[in-house]
Formats: sequence, structure tokens, C-alpha cells
Amino acid sequence: MRGKAIEFRQVLLYTGLVSLSGIVPDNVYNYFMLLSVGIKILACPKLAVKFCEHANKLLVLFVSEAEKTYGKTYMSTINLFNE
Repeated sequence: MRGKAIEFRQVLLYTGLVSLSGIVPDNVYNYFMLLSVGIKILACPKLAVKFCEHANKLLVLFVSEAEKTYGKTYMSTINLFNE
């Protein structure tokens, strides 16, 4: 999928919530919502201060569930400590 960052942001924070519902399987939609809500909280300074821990939990769950949702084929490992 090719697109500009602003288009991906639009889908992640706004239109994906509505446009993906009923189109993708429920497990994929719910998984997308983990990322969308977590990022939406962090993108708003007022929400980030109040709900930072909740956003962290959503994003950690998003990462930990990635293999279950998309399969091992789409996973990659990045080792940040051995550069």
C-alpha cells in the first residue's frame, strides 16, 4: 500500500474507526482499534497527560497480539541493542 503519511494518519485517527467496521473481520478491526485509540490518546496533549498509562497498555497489547492477528509471516525482529 502506497500513500502519504497524512493519509495513513487520517485512517488511523479518524476514518478507519468507521470505514473498517463491518468490512474487515472483527478480530482485525478490534486489533486496529488498539492502535488507533492508543495513538489518538497520545496525539492529544490533554488526553496524553490523563490517560498515558492506558495508552501504554493498549499499545503493548497491540504489539503482543500482532503475530496472532497477522501471522508470523508479517513479523520482523529488530534488535536495537546490537547495532
